[in-house]
Amino acid sequence: MGAKVIYFEKPTEATKEFVAKYKKSGYEVSYWQEMAEDERKTKLAEAEYLVVATLPVTKELLAGAPNAKLVQRAGIGLDS
Repeated sequence: MGAKVIYFEKPTEATKEFVAKYKKSGYEVSYWQEMAEDERKTKLAEAEYLVVATLPVTKELLAGAPNAKLVQRAGIGLDS
């Protein structure tokens, strides 16, 4: 059993390599910054997990993600 995840920040190659190496079988990770606008709407509607750091999580974003179970904020520090 897998899950659909959207990573909203611009991924580095190291991020992509890390995700590819450690994601569980059946999980699909999509990178928001690399998607076309129409693909974003479709992927957002299907996503179960949203990973954000600097992107503001708005009512509109959440309304477009009816299957979201978790919004995970990545980052540390006082200003992140």
